[in-house]
Amino acid sequence: MFVSYRAERLKRVAEDLVKISLRNVLASGDMNDISNIILINAFTNQIVNRNINMSACGFFSVNLSFFHGLIRLATTYLIVVIQYSSKAPK
Repeated sequence: MFVSYRAERLKRVAEDLVKISLRNVLASGDMNDISNIILINAFTNQIVNRNINMSACGFFSVNLSFFHGLIRLATTYLIVVIQYSSKAPK
């Protein structure tokens, strides 16, 4: 679970850094060529829209929603087991 959390956090930090650094380059006014501005905007969009996933051998994604699902599954299973074990035999 820690690895999944760190991967999500790293993705957000990388996206923020790319946005900030490239916007600073654009705002500095050093770039007079419109083709450079278009190229940097395209690169920024490509980095921001890239989907980074961790998977278990390609079968399913391992992310925070996966761990939330595991917790819900375990909780439901425990409730069912507790209900069946608390019934008194007749």
